[in-house]
Amino acid sequence: MKKLTNFILSVRMYLTALISDSEKTFYDTFSDHYDLLFGEEQERTANALIRFLAGSGLKDLKILELGCGTGIVSNKLSCIASSLIGLDLSEKMLSHALARNRYNSNCRFIAGDFFSMPKLNENFDLVCAVGVLPHIPISKFEKWISDCKALLNPGGIIVLAISPLPWRLFLGRKSPKELSQLDILILMIYNLLAGFLRVDAKIWHVKEIFIRSAIENNGLLFESKDEDGTLMIRASLPDTSANKTPIVKN
Repeated sequence: MKKLTNFILSVRMYLTALISDSEKTFYDTFSDHYDLLFGEEQERTANALIRFLAGSGLKDLKILELGCGTGIVSNKLSCIASSLIGLDLSEKMLSHALARNRYNSNCRFIAGDFFSMPKLNENFDLVCAVGVLPHIPISKFEKWISDCKALLNPGGIIVLAISPLPWRLFLGRKSPKELSQLDILILMIYNLLAGFLRVDAKIWHVKEIFIRSAIENNGLLFESKDEDGTLMIRASLPDTSANKTPIVKN
């Protein structure tokens, strides 16, 4: 029954995408149904992210979450944050984030595009993005990493969480680091149905070497780990290598 419900919601999501003139319009329109389809996966990914960060002993961080959506990940991150800013393109998605985090006084949410981020006038210990890679054109990825790097405090890190591909999530399978031919075929159909196909290809799940190259070309250290089926990518400034003390504030 649950898979049938998710399938019906997926069809509704694709139909919404087909009549939307932009990703913002799509997420505004589908915001009330987002958690029904992706809420459980977002909770799982958020827990995986917390475990990944816990291994570094990080706490009391100034956090910027890019593409925060309905605030599920923000709610989890608030427990290790001195302050958290969630940024998302959709005001309606943010209304759900505000409601979910209404008791988290250390969280605030801003509407904006993470390709032209609003002037925040502050830097962060952690810049994180969960599930946003599908919205980043490949040609803009390295520049986007550079923009994220510019927002880091000394010793700060960038963390990207890459969740299982949507059809693998539906089938209960983990996301591989390398795509099969079937994955590629479904990916092409998925993008066409979703209405997000652009001249410039997006990153759904590319080879890890591509992400690593973009990170290292920005002078950052690269680390990856599979955390319960979610690929966690950590990019850190050179002075936060494994041999040095991580950010732990008193």
